[in-house]
Amino acid sequence: MNIKIIIFTLPLILFSCSTKKDLIVKEHTSKPLVSNDYYSLAMEKAKQFESSSYSDLNTYRISEDNFIKAISFDQGDADIWFNMGRLYLYGNEYIKAKEAFKNAIKYRKGFIEAYSLLAKTYLEDGDKNGSLNVLLKANETIPNNDVIMNNTALIYILLGDLNQAQRLAELIIKKNPKFVPAYNTLGNVYYFKGKYEYARFIYIKALDEGLENGSIYSNLGVVTAKLEGRSQSYDLLKKGTDLSPNDPYTHLNLGEYLLSSGDNEGAINEFKRTLSLNPRLVEAIVNLASAYSNIGMFLEAKELYEKALQYAPSYPEACFNYGIFLIDNLKKPQEALDMFKRYVALKNGEISPSHRVFKYINDIANQKRDK
Repeated sequence: MNIKIIIFTLPLILFSCSTKKDLIVKEHTSKPLVSNDYYSLAMEKAKQFESSSYSDLNTYRISEDNFIKAISFDQGDADIWFNMGRLYLYGNEYIKAKEAFKNAIKYRKGFIEAYSLLAKTYLEDGDKNGSLNVLLKANETIPNNDVIMNNTALIYILLGDLNQAQRLAELIIKKNPKFVPAYNTLGNVYYFKGKYEYARFIYIKALDEGLENGSIYSNLGVVTAKLEGRSQSYDLLKKGTDLSPNDPYTHLNLGEYLLSSGDNEGAINEFKRTLSLNPRLVEAIVNLASAYSNIGMFLEAKELYEKALQYAPSYPEACFNYGIFLIDNLKKPQEALDMFKRYVALKNGEISPSHRVFKYINDIANQKRDK
């Protein structure tokens, strides 16, 4: 069980671009009447697309068509561009999403949400440096903004620059001690540095500031498992879900604890809850697939692994876990080999030669030679 890097925070609502429940920007009555009609229909169909766990491509195309019609009447409307970008992002059309978010920023210079989702789009497209460049530009345009600074720190963590991430998180906390995401980010930094006592201190400091937030308790539970053993972490993880029942990551952390404890049914319930809040959270999809595999539900597990790869083709752990599933449960070594090679390519030199993926690759190669 590991600390999660949650990309990205948005103003007021923690991780709202992950839950996607409150992110719709309200319509302006100043839009031309015809544009409003198209925009309203586009939003209605976009919500249906989200409700279908992004599987209803008919509603996706209808929504896209009406967004295009709406923007043709009002090229300078940042809200239309923004919500069109969201549609494209969750439809995995990253080139179109980038263009839409850039237009949203063009017509509203201080559009924090658009910068955040543009950075997320680059990240989903496998371009960490592109994501960082977006956020560095956002920091120039909107200086000293807690959300933008924190998202920048998160990208630095993903890029391995923990010291720069720490510097930004500490700056945020110094000027705004009530900003919960910065504590999570700083705790992440210490966690990845292997300084678990420091990470725990940061989470406790957040609680001392009166920040009774589920994500803090959930991350404290993860760190406690490292320091004191797993049995001491359950109550903290459970309190995380109780305090923040609509935060998918608290349920994800508890689900991972239950999964590693052998409680597959309990884990399945938590992962399903996670996905009801964020249907595209790939970590939950992969973990749910693992739980299903553990109880022999191989068809359901296979469908989930394929969905994870569809939603996040650049997420390496989905490839690795699916490869293990293919070779252990479905006895498909060639397909497993393809997944393992894809995993290695996505990791791009970040894994050591002793990583077990290379043993799997060698074993499959030896089996082929033996035949």
